[in-house]
Amino acid sequence: NGLSSWMVDDGQRVFISKQCPVNRCTITTKKSEAPDVDAILFRDHFSHPGHRKTGKQVWILYFLESPYHTELITYNDVFNWTATYRHDSDIVTPYERWAYYDPSVTQVERLERNYAFNKTKKVAWFVSNCGAKNGRLQYARELAKYISVDVYGVCGQFRCPRSDKCFQLLDQDYKFYLAFENSNCLDYVTEKFFVNGLHF
Repeated sequence: NGLSSWMVDDGQRVFISKQCPVNRCTITTKKSEAPDVDAILFRDHFSHPGHRKTGKQVWILYFLESPYHTELITYNDVFNWTATYRHDSDIVTPYERWAYYDPSVTQVERLERNYAFNKTKKVAWFVSNCGAKNGRLQYARELAKYISVDVYGVCGQFRCPRSDKCFQLLDQDYKFYLAFENSNCLDYVTEKFFVNGLHF
């Protein structure tokens, strides 16, 4: 389905530059070559390549989003592998992953730091999807009855364009940050935790 969002080019360059142990592979987006390739990766949606799948060819279904936000696939018997955020996928491909900055340092001494010091605001939430089916908006509204919750984005009254300025705002002013997913699904953890929550 194209390579523009992957930031890779056709050919072998990505395998060589990443020093992959197997670097003779070639990436192509030419559908005319589909019957002869070793593997076809279907990302985000399934578009039948137009040829009968051969016994040696591997078809990989790659979905980053939860089932609530992906296409319903009716060709379940043609895929060899799955590549999703789930830990039981053939290829586990989460949004992000935790890694130690220095593998030799896996624990640091507890710092006595008051993270709420000089912060005047209680809770912030950044949200753009007001129709999530897991009830997160209703939960935030209920929480707001007991503690001040500033909602940024189309679902609230505050605005902050997606940038580092929003992280600075959180770091300087807010004691708490809400990180609600749009779906409650097994193993589904997005940038709301890995990027936003661990950012500061």
